[in-house]
Amino acid sequence: MSKWTLYQVLIVLGFSLAIIVMNVFAETISALFTFIKSFIEPSILIIFFTVILIVWGFSFLLLLQEKKGRPLFVHKIWRIMPAIIGVILFISFIVFIILGVTILSQVTPEMHWILDLSIVYFLVLIYIFILSIMLRYGKADTRKGTIINSAHVTVLVLLAIIFMIPKL
Repeated sequence: MSKWTLYQVLIVLGFSLAIIVMNVFAETISALFTFIKSFIEPSILIIFFTVILIVWGFSFLLLLQEKKGRPLFVHKIWRIMPAIIGVILFISFIVFIILGVTILSQVTPEMHWILDLSIVYFLVLIYIFILSIMLRYGKADTRKGTIINSAHVTVLVLLAIIFMIPKL
């Protein structure tokens, strides 16, 4: 096992541990951010940190994969990947809505991890969608730059959407 693979495994374990800690200590974490309550809700701030952590962490996984020396984005499928990921994202969203109306409507606090996994799934899928668009239509010279820029764009888009949701 190469050191890059070990780093990737450690990152995935760290994500898993972070999600478990967020579920177990949710009230304590919210209490830490009460001083900022006059500016922004602590729950929204926690969502911001979660989005940033997941998207940048997944982009870091891709950077480590790129460091292994194998070309990651040279396959021909990346030419049509925006369409493929778009369809997968649309179907996943429809399935999530159907599950939300039926099975997930009765989620107890003990089953909150199901929602966490679905959030991670959608964040990674959105990141891969934006990355595939940047790889297909972008003019980035290096793959490393594309990975980093797509992570920044994804975080900005998702945070802008989160800011717009309370306005609806």
